[in-house]
Amino acid sequence: MKTFTDKEISDSASRLTQPLREAIYSADIAEVIVAISAKYSITGRKISNVSGEIGYIILGLARPEEFTSRLSDRLGIKTDDARKLVQDIYQSVLKPLATELKHLYGFELNENAFNAKPPPVAPQAEPQKPATLVIPPRPVVQQTEPTPRPAPPSPPP
Repeated sequence: MKTFTDKEISDSASRLTQPLREAIYSADIAEVIVAISAKYSITGRKISNVSGEIGYIILGLARPEEFTSRLSDRLGIKTDDARKLVQDIYQSVLKPLATELKHLYGFELNENAFNAKPPPVAPQAEPQKPATLVIPPRPVVQQTEPTPRPAPPSPPP
């Protein structure tokens, strides 16, 4: 699952339209998210995971077709339970924003958008290992008796 950097989040937030910016910071929407989460026995820090994933949709960082699997992964719940959760979130939180989201990001946001399979991710090639320098061992040379050197010439008398 892709995570997003603070820079990606702030860059996306700076491009939000006013209605989407208001939705991100809305106390009413936060209460709805808490109520929906409670319906599915999601409590504590996991509620912030739900809010975060909704925020990624609103920011255009995550696609609707990824929403179910991202929630399933982050919350540690079954995909079927995540689908039900997503439908409630769509009806109560995202559906009123569908026109703005389509205008800004071009994706259709409807009940079926979350059931679509995400586009396949191209497999990444394994990183190439750096070449290993192989140095062959030095050949063993047999030691022989040194050849005697001729004596230096004697100096003239």
